[in-house]
Amino acid sequence: MPARVLLIVLAAGCCGDDELPPWERDGGRPDGRVATRHSDAAADFTPVDAVTDLAGARTVLTLGGAEVRLGSAARAWLEADVDGDGDDDALILVEETTEREGDAGVAAGLKLVAYRRDGSELAAVGAEPLPEELAGGCTLDETRLRLEAPAAFSLWTRMRCPDGPRSFAAIGEVGPPPRFRFAARADGEARVSIAASDRDGDGQVDGTLSVGLRGAAAEIVYLDRAAGPSVDPATPERSLAPLVPARRAPDAISRARTLIDLRALLCGGQIDGGHLWLGGGPARECRPSRAAGRAISVLVGALVEAGRIPEAREAMGALEMQGIALGEEGRSALERKLASRVDLVLEPTHTIGPAVQTGASPPLRRSLRFLDDDRIAVASTPPFTYFVSSGQSAPGEPFEDRVLSPDGRRLVLGIARICTGHVASLATEGDFSTIPIASDGLPAGHPGCEHGAAVPDSASAAPHQVFPGPRADLDILGWRAPGGLVVLDGPKLREVPVDDHGEPGGRPHDLTPPTELPPGSPLGAGGRRQALGSAAGLWVRDGDHWALLPAASVGGPWSEVRAIAMSPSGDAVAGIRAGHIEVVTLRAPAAPVPAGP
Repeated sequence: MPARVLLIVLAAGCCGDDELPPWERDGGRPDGRVATRHSDAAADFTPVDAVTDLAGARTVLTLGGAEVRLGSAARAWLEADVDGDGDDDALILVEETTEREGDAGVAAGLKLVAYRRDGSELAAVGAEPLPEELAGGCTLDETRLRLEAPAAFSLWTRMRCPDGPRSFAAIGEVGPPPRFRFAARADGEARVSIAASDRDGDGQVDGTLSVGLRGAAAEIVYLDRAAGPSVDPATPERSLAPLVPARRAPDAISRARTLIDLRALLCGGQIDGGHLWLGGGPARECRPSRAAGRAISVLVGALVEAGRIPEAREAMGALEMQGIALGEEGRSALERKLASRVDLVLEPTHTIGPAVQTGASPPLRRSLRFLDDDRIAVASTPPFTYFVSSGQSAPGEPFEDRVLSPDGRRLVLGIARICTGHVASLATEGDFSTIPIASDGLPAGHPGCEHGAAVPDSASAAPHQVFPGPRADLDILGWRAPGGLVVLDGPKLREVPVDDHGEPGGRPHDLTPPTELPPGSPLGAGGRRQALGSAAGLWVRDGDHWALLPAASVGGPWSEVRAIAMSPSGDAVAGIRAGHIEVVTLRAPAAPVPAGP
């Protein structure tokens, strides 16, 4: 039987009868029953918490002297008089399993079953299954079942599934049969939980749904009305407002991003790395959010102050999201702040050069080296030299394009983002190690870090589980004798010491250009200029100022270009895309010629 979770009323309009909440189907009583609303009784009611057993295999329970045979494992159960006849009834969360040959069984689903006392016996009077997505080999890690009022219950579960964690929360009527009145489900980084109380003093059980993301949480309050749940219009904004960080807070960037993603999750149902369903469908549009607008302002301002201009421009794109309330004055202030740094004017010329055959592994290779402003040495098979001015090629001398230590013993395999930060992956004479190179790791609460995992296994992740890759502006340029990695972290150049065993060899320290740069570097002009590929095109930095050369002017997005190198003068950038060399030459626009007398 498919799960039927109610569509929460967050947007106007509806479709077929199957998509309506139960109080609007078939005149509001889909099964002919009469809704029970014990306002007076609820005022004196003491909530009843269920007993839980997540690891056992109880298929038979004895409740109030009556034996209940379930046929499946009981995970939570409670006894209470839910129909006012003076006898205790029961509500049981059952985990069904499917037998397999040679296997003890796998999880096939969860359902909530109601029992009523008939004399000395307890008889099942109906069940409500949880969403089918909570089945399929998942492990129930936590659950809480509670009778909140004589006719209302709350339920919360957290499960570990093959493609990551999932959580489910609902408030419902005990029935018979039991029915979820409103519900939510989340997976990936997102979490849901539920709290029940009489928020407005009308004697009915209202629900507070908490949606968590990376250590932050926002709330949506549902007020129970005769016509169905009604969303408190002050939510979720009321709980988002306190989450706006101060611009100069040490973690302002990560906290602002979390708030923006949390609001997007609540109002759109999906972000990279997490999904949220309310009542079985995606979350609906929220009212305009001043908190999200302030968070974008903090984020852009903090990124600009940190010199991370390409990231700041990408963050500005969030202003196009529907429902972000910043105002024209606030938007204009951010655009002026960004424009003050993106004010370098360059005219690019894009050319496609000859085919290149380079090694496929490891992924980090410096296959292009500018010998001077016109000649590029290419570690192809065979090696050759490419002349930028003429577009001609000539045989060249071979060189090592792998990022190898001066003694040849330590090889950089690549960069990975793990729970605690970014690391360089090294191979040292058959042993593998990691060297911390930047502190910004996976966000708190990321499913890959829940159970102590050091590096998420992205190869086995479900499509919706996004394990973020390394930052685009974080790069390993090469080695510095006697044994340090040269790391480019945004606009900063840093040396990270490595010992003879491929382990951290001391504290990282900043380098000040003009430092001797490893060959094949995306830096030029003594380190003053920098090239950075992005989906928007090619970024070029000159000191504290930036230019964005749009993708249309440089042959397409440069996020897919590898082995990016810059000429010594900083007037040319080369890279490899689709097996060919591509070169962008840069020049300042010609000065206008003064008009004659």
